[in-house]
Amino acid sequence: SQTKRFSRAVGMDIFVATLFPLLYQNFLTTSLVKRAIDKKIFSVSILNMFDAVPPGKRIDSPIVGHGAGMLLGAPILEKTIESVVTQNKGKKPFTIFFSPHGKQLNQTILKDLSSRIKIEEKNLLLLSGRYEGFDARAEEAYADEIISIGDYVLCGGDLPVMVFIEGFIRLLNGVV
Repeated sequence: SQTKRFSRAVGMDIFVATLFPLLYQNFLTTSLVKRAIDKKIFSVSILNMFDAVPPGKRIDSPIVGHGAGMLLGAPILEKTIESVVTQNKGKKPFTIFFSPHGKQLNQTILKDLSSRIKIEEKNLLLLSGRYEGFDARAEEAYADEIISIGDYVLCGGDLPVMVFIEGFIRLLNGVV
């Protein structure tokens, strides 16, 4: 499958990398989010991380060390991120991984990130985790921030990505 783009912005481009692109269909086509996309304040491109998986390979990798479970593999994350850099005219977007071990999201963090991203004139890449999370090598190499939405564990990072988008876009001029 290909990247699904919701509008084309005059302002900021937000890229969302996920294993479940269909989860975003209703979210991005309703409410203030839709109105802001229609006003071209920002655009959202949904990237299916399965597109980065070579035929016959898995998207996940076993955890090295203690504990059971699987991680989103570093090569898949690298390929996904590099595809965004290509779409972003060679510029690395501000990259946020969503993980239970990240900084807990609050209004102060949203305001700080909004200011930093505006000053640096960056677009945004949001990576939604699944399984036991991300390969730590990918976080070290690519994460500008690692964010959590609370002291609990969900099945994946798609809801945290949506929570972040809702809070973040309210700080963009013309959304509210």
